Amino acid sequence: MNWAYLAGFLDGEGCFKIYRGYPRITVGQNSREVLDQIKEFLGIENAITWSEPSKCFYLQIQKKDTVISILNNIMPYLIVKKAEAQLILDHWDADRRLV
Repeated sequence: MNWAYLAGFLDGEGCFKIYRGYPRITVGQNSREVLDQIKEFLGIENAITWSEPSKCFYLQIQKKDTVISILNNIMPYLIVKKAEAQLILDHWDADRRLV
């Protein structure tokens, strides 16, 4: 696992969005294995949930500093979602709220 792999994975499968004024990264998968590896790489806990209606696992990262750090680390490798990530980073102020 490395930042380039994570960027490619999130470029294809992930979602970067703002929820209630804060950034969030979400990705869903039928298999939990790759989500567990990402979680371990990032050193985060309690981020994977199961959705019965969609029958898949979701990795959701919503801690502000963690999301911003991830976006900064994967930015050089993003292609498809580069503009979405850059928009979040460009509008993030010192108070960690979207301007």
